[in-house]
Amino acid sequence: MRTKVTFDKKGSNEISIEESCQSPIKQFKECFDKLNKIIRDVKALKVLKTDEAKMKITEKKIQGSMLIVKLKKLNRLDRQRLLELREILQGDSNLLKLENLLYEANQLKKEINKCFSFKSEDEDIELVLVEEFLKSAQLQFELQQRKEYSKQCKDLEKEKEDVAEKTIEYRNEWEIHKLIRLLPQPLYLAYTKLCAYSEIIDKRLSVSIEGDQEEAKIIEMERKQMNEREDSDNENGFGESMNHRKSLNQKRLDLFKHHPLSVKFNISMKDLEETYTVILNYLPALGFITVQGKLNIDSKCSVATARIITQERILSSLYADDFGEGSPNPKTIFQLQNVQLHAYDLNKSLNEMKLGKPFKWAQNLCGINFTEHLNINQPQKLCDETVPDLIQQIRRKLRARISHFNH
Repeated sequence: MRTKVTFDKKGSNEISIEESCQSPIKQFKECFDKLNKIIRDVKALKVLKTDEAKMKITEKKIQGSMLIVKLKKLNRLDRQRLLELREILQGDSNLLKLENLLYEANQLKKEINKCFSFKSEDEDIELVLVEEFLKSAQLQFELQQRKEYSKQCKDLEKEKEDVAEKTIEYRNEWEIHKLIRLLPQPLYLAYTKLCAYSEIIDKRLSVSIEGDQEEAKIIEMERKQMNEREDSDNENGFGESMNHRKSLNQKRLDLFKHHPLSVKFNISMKDLEETYTVILNYLPALGFITVQGKLNIDSKCSVATARIITQERILSSLYADDFGEGSPNPKTIFQLQNVQLHAYDLNKSLNEMKLGKPFKWAQNLCGINFTEHLNINQPQKLCDETVPDLIQQIRRKLRARISHFNH
């Protein structure tokens, strides 16, 4: 950069600065650097105190003055530039505001045109007389009321069906409870324990009661009347004479007569389609339980399976020395002699009447034990101990027989 100093006629000085294409910040920095260098040089020359040093100091002062003048000019130019930029920015801001206002005005014009061109749908509606309008409104009101009544009717019908289903369920439960109350104590104990075991542990075990409910009611009433009559006859001494009036055949029938209600439980297995049904019958006169068994097979399978897997093959020998031959009750031998029968006639008579066999495990299942005197809690304990093991034994033996037959 070169600096030239001239003086005009008025005595004012004009500074002509040839600048390169440099930014104002860079020019300021160069001026400050040169001014600092001049100050350092002047300070060094003052130490010399010679005429030549004095001349150089004067020249340095002139150069420093010119740099100060240049700084002032740069400052004025910078201020001027800032003012121009502010004016430009202010103009741009005003222009932007103007464009926004013009855009809003244009939008308002469009909305106004839409409002002028809007056509309501009610302009196409034909007006009707007041009487016709009221009549139509009445019809609409009646239609709405009928829809509401129809909905309420459907809801009430559904509630009625739900109540009917619940009533049927309660009725079935009530019928079951009525049957349970008619069961003799051994069958009642077996039924309750098997139901509890099925509900809590073994879902593949189903339990039910079968038989003639009306006959059971009659027997229950006759039993009560007989007890009252026996008490009266014993007091009057006529008990033995009434017993002797019965024929021998009638005595035998009474001895082998079973209770009209029986307990049936069905055993199924997870991986086999075949199921096994066990029926418990109670003979009140003899005082023990007999058992019948039946294999239920699919209709597609051969009936040879059911013929081979008989009751004797499944229920017999579930436990050691329990073949169902003979009575578990020691009193039975004397009861048979009383009707002129022998011990070997017991199973024959039971087979003729299709009552099954008196297995020992069946007596345990029903809480009957003839070997010792039991207190109130012992039958239930005996039944509790028998149920789980018995179901497992029957299922194990049934599975083994079926697997052996299939192979």
